[in-house]
Amino acid sequence: MELIQKYEKDVAGKVAFGLLFAVVLPLALIAWAVASRSAIALPAVHNPALGLVLIATGALFILAGMYALIVYGHGLPMSPYPPAEFVTKGIFKFLPHPIYTGA
Repeated sequence: MELIQKYEKDVAGKVAFGLLFAVVLPLALIAWAVASRSAIALPAVHNPALGLVLIATGALFILAGMYALIVYGHGLPMSPYPPAEFVTKGIFKFLPHPIYTGA
């Protein structure tokens, strides 16, 4: 019974942490960007093709990094729940931090 409660606690913690960083933090950053829009005057670069290439490349880095951590590291790409093994395969063979690089 204790093992089931520990497993449920671990799952709840992982879901809560994931939601915090995948939903709450991005929404807070969007709100901050909207609120500070008038205080920061940067010229816009209008190159949709380059933007799509950068977004696609970043997304591929992120997905490849998460895949490698799950498959080769046997864990989740979340700092409080790190993979059980140090990963040097897949995209980690070329980039030490593909998720951060992609973001």
